[in-house]
Amino acid sequence: MSETLTALAASLACVEAHLREPISVADMAAAAGYSIFHFERTFNKAVHHTPYDYLIRRRLSASADELIQGRRRITDIAADYQFQNTETYSRAFKRMFGAQPSQVRAEKALDPRFLLAPRTLAHLQNNALGDFLHPNTSLYPERPLVGWMTRFNSPNQAHDLLAALREAVPNASAWYGVSLYPADWAKNGAFYLTAVELPASETLAPTFVRYTLPGGEYVAFSHPADPVCLPLTRDYAYQTWLPRSAQSAESHFDLEIHRPGNPCQLALKLG
Repeated sequence: MSETLTALAASLACVEAHLREPISVADMAAAAGYSIFHFERTFNKAVHHTPYDYLIRRRLSASADELIQGRRRITDIAADYQFQNTETYSRAFKRMFGAQPSQVRAEKALDPRFLLAPRTLAHLQNNALGDFLHPNTSLYPERPLVGWMTRFNSPNQAHDLLAALREAVPNASAWYGVSLYPADWAKNGAFYLTAVELPASETLAPTFVRYTLPGGEYVAFSHPADPVCLPLTRDYAYQTWLPRSAQSAESHFDLEIHRPGNPCQLALKLG
């Protein structure tokens, strides 16, 4: 398996090196050292995108960054990323992001969680750790949570805060990590709440805050508790599973669930 993932990682690197240049599925297969037939089957199984879908989504995502950050003409950006014309580019862009390139250019904003990040060997290894194609979908009740909140800067920071809460409240049945995304989070940052369930009638220590976790239908992806895995699983949930499923998810938060003796879960509330 490791040799297969390493070969596929070489094809992914080939895509990144040729986002602005002509490249075919045959070129991607050659970078992996596979025949086209074997490559397409293996790539789809490991990456959970077809090679062509992955290439187009990476080009659209890279072009979206340019629309937001730069001032070059949309026509030139479309040509740079190997789209035949602006109309073809705009149709593909809207299918992926639900907005026209001109709208994203004017608003200078697009939720980065939905941009397909470059897949790496670490992504492929993380995909192989769980049945991400068939995540668990279930109804969660509304939950009264209390905990500590901070501005979210890195997975390690969130992991350290969660570890501190687990030490402070060692007998909880579950510990939660809630990433909160205000409307301007892409510019000013998200917030992270690490919390446990506590009835509203209970008295809080001064350092704790309350948060009511909305009830509803959630989809949960199991992964190791290693903080390195969380952003990889989040990439998969937002950028691969949601587009494949034709589902929508609440955009203002997502949820980690840590239970003793169980894998960590990343959960999205379906909209």
